[in-house]
Amino acid sequence: MGLIGLADPVFALKPRDTVIGWSQQQRQERLACVMDAFVLGAVPPYSQLLAGKLAALLTTSTEVRDAFARRYGHKTTLIAGRDPHAQLALVTTASALGRSSLYNRLRTPDGGLAFRPVGYTAGSGDFHFSGAIYDDLAAFVADSTPGGSTHRHANWGSTTSFRNRREVLSRAFQGLGLNPKKMRLHGVRRQIFLAPLASNFDRWLRQEDSHLDWATRSTEELGQWWRDRWALGRAASATGWRSFDPSSWRLYT
Repeated sequence: MGLIGLADPVFALKPRDTVIGWSQQQRQERLACVMDAFVLGAVPPYSQLLAGKLAALLTTSTEVRDAFARRYGHKTTLIAGRDPHAQLALVTTASALGRSSLYNRLRTPDGGLAFRPVGYTAGSGDFHFSGAIYDDLAAFVADSTPGGSTHRHANWGSTTSFRNRREVLSRAFQGLGLNPKKMRLHGVRRQIFLAPLASNFDRWLRQEDSHLDWATRSTEELGQWWRDRWALGRAASATGWRSFDPSSWRLYT
């Protein structure tokens, strides 16, 4: 019906960090308890029934919180070599372009906002350097960097490859006499949303509270809420989903 993809959040995100109000040390200690939803949406024909709202709601479910605890609860971090006793307290996400029409009206069964809008990104990133452009820049860096030296951390393995896209692009622009920060400004601002999984997520992330007051609901409860609130009405008014042909999505025969 849909997809939810959770990944590590960026270390510094001003709208998020302002709401939480944590220090750099607190952020370093508790950032492992925040995840970013980089994929979030429905697939046809369920997208016609507003199942994107269901996918978004389910990111805050008890089942997702429990799955996170099983996977990351007592994992030693690769770089720092410590066990942060991670608990999923907050999920962040961003609109694809500009203001979102999905998250800003998404209500929970008690009437509250599932995703709270907290501001916009500055409009910088790397997506406009993709495909052949990125390949050419990467080849330029590889040719101009003696021995392929990299800033990779020693715990990341023995490979001599570059750390990530940002390092490649930064070295390429510097080699071309361009300012990397200015080149990364594309002007496409994205709206940032926070989905707390606990009522005291901010105080806990600031290490002021010793435990989390969970506010999650089961997937069954959230699914029933979505069905009654959105899906049934849409199913009656928009009937295209009934004639959906799965073979239309076939990539090969």
